[in-house]
Amino acid sequence: MKQRQLQLSLLKDKYGICTLPNNAPIPDWALTQSLASITRTEKELTIVCRLEILPSQYQSGLNWRCFKIDGSFDLNQIGVISSISSTLADAGISIYVISTYDTDYFLIQEQNLEQTISVLSDIGHNITR
Repeated sequence: MKQRQLQLSLLKDKYGICTLPNNAPIPDWALTQSLASITRTEKELTIVCRLEILPSQYQSGLNWRCFKIDGSFDLNQIGVISSISSTLADAGISIYVISTYDTDYFLIQEQNLEQTISVLSDIGHNITR
């Protein structure tokens, strides 16, 4: 199977991921973001947002960097995330994925940024910083 070649954009901001009790209200600071992911399950409320607005009590000490997969993809397309996740998994780099109707984003820990760029570039993905 031919490797899917993607255009990726590295977003300039650092991001944080926090968890709150599942019955917590969505905080106002999470609603004013250009990119935020808010997910509620029966166990938790998870928020991904720019690190600079994340209150200090929710900061884990992990800084995350975010890549956007440029372009729109039909919801039936297969292998978009796999072309990234399997390659990074082989390199020992974990990712956190956010999927939207239009495209996907993935976050990696900042300490893995240069290795991520190198690994993905080596297999043909184009990355814009």
